[in-house]
Amino acid sequence: RTQRAELLSEAVKSYEAALPVLSSQDAIKAKECKEALAGALTELAELRPRSAKANLRQAKALFQEVIEFARRNTPGMRYAGALENFAEVFAITAKRHPEDARAARDEARALLREAESIYIEVDDAERVRAVQSKLIGIAD
Repeated sequence: RTQRAELLSEAVKSYEAALPVLSSQDAIKAKECKEALAGALTELAELRPRSAKANLRQAKALFQEVIEFARRNTPGMRYAGALENFAEVFAITAKRHPEDARAARDEARALLREAESIYIEVDDAERVRAVQSKLIGIAD
């Protein structure tokens, strides 16, 4: 657990160092870096409760940028995947911060429902079932 947190911290530093360079050179690689950074921050929030709120706040901001990029540039499956990843941040927020749990679960459900509708539209039954399973897992 400690080693995993240390590795994630190193990954966060690497992504943060790479992001300004990528942002000025390649929008798609910058988006991928933001998504990876947000994922690492989300995982780190689960392992380090003291810094969880700040990490989740930063992950949310990054995922919002990723989702906007995906909505405009890669609608469909990639956009739905970004929605699922963003929903995970809210699911973790609900677990870590009881005072924000209801709003976080509502946001996660909304994102997952939007992803589900995209998967239905592209006829991906496996992803529909996976999202439905995640929806069931979000308890009130």
